[in-house]
Amino acid sequence: MIAFVSATVGPAIGAVRNPAIDANSHTDPAAAIETLQTGHGISRLDIVIANAGICEKLLTRA
Repeated sequence: MIAFVSATVGPAIGAVRNPAIDANSHTDPAAAIETLQTGHGISRLDIVIANAGICEKLLTRA
């Protein structure tokens, strides 16, 4: 999907959040933005889709 979006409308970033980023922290989000800007040359984000979930038990199909 990232390749499709990048080819049709421009750069796309897909990521899995590092568990060290605490959603309750006032400084962690700013640090993540700083990393995107300085470490990866990202100057803006047009759309952010934030999704969180907790999976306490993985089920497998037999």
